[in-house]
Amino acid sequence: MQMSSVSFLLQALALELGLDILPMYGFNENQVFTTYRIGLTKWLFRKFGLGAPSISGRFGFTPIPHPAKVTHVYGKPIKLKASTNPTDEEIEEVYVKYKAEINRIFKTHAPRLLPPAIAAKGIQVIRIGVDKDDRN
Repeated sequence: MQMSSVSFLLQALALELGLDILPMYGFNENQVFTTYRIGLTKWLFRKFGLGAPSISGRFGFTPIPHPAKVTHVYGKPIKLKASTNPTDEEIEEVYVKYKAEINRIFKTHAPRLLPPAIAAKGIQVIRIGVDKDDRN
């Protein structure tokens, strides 16, 4: 399995060094600004993988953020043993544990930390370039 993402590289490095991974989710980060995937922004992302979002904030197209209380919740550490040359399977195993912990954090805390309509949408954890990204 070939993964072409930063996630792959960081997980491989953590495995090589035997460093634990601490999953974290930032609730309400997506409510700070309204983002638009249009025109130049979409082209830049598809062509070069650059995230240069078109955003709007409070009072229209301003850099003033919407009022949103951002709360970071940390999960249970994923304990890793050093592996000099981690295999794709070892990295995938770490990713599966990471994804499960992010989903647990979201399911546990979303009802109290997010607006009901946002919490009801759930969470989708994807690896860019690896998992199917059905966001348009």
